[in-house]
Amino acid sequence: MRDLLTGGRRQLPPQPPRAFLSATWQAFVGTVGGPVSVPAYALSVLATLRERLRSGDVYVRHSRKYASLDSYLIAPARWPALRADACAQLGLPAVPVQRLEEHLHELEGHLPRMEQILQAGGDIRLNEQGELVVTLLAAAEVPASAVQLTEQVGRRLPWWN
Repeated sequence: MRDLLTGGRRQLPPQPPRAFLSATWQAFVGTVGGPVSVPAYALSVLATLRERLRSGDVYVRHSRKYASLDSYLIAPARWPALRADACAQLGLPAVPVQRLEEHLHELEGHLPRMEQILQAGGDIRLNEQGELVVTLLAAAEVPASAVQLTEQVGRRLPWWN
């Protein structure tokens, strides 16, 4: 793109890469197989690169803002030496399967109560398709004391036009 925009290269290849472009950018750049607008293609490449940098799909080596997400993690070679200490500090078992089994038993303990709630209907229920439906809660009425406090604070605030 740099060569294209600075004049080092005069035109795009006959069929420039387009697979990375979204459908909206595809339409903006031009029809597949037809002529491609160079400024539109350059803009689409830069905008897509910006999106991918922000999402972490693309990274810049030695960058603080756009670093690889792996750079924030403990290196795989160092993890075995640090694992026991990290698990002790976090209060986690050294074997992850134990923690998963604890969570599974906890969830199984909640199932009978959840089945009772679903069978009773009301605000939480299963519809005809078997989907969970949660009815919106009604807003609580604002207490009179809160209304008075709002009015008192409003009178003390300056009004700018």
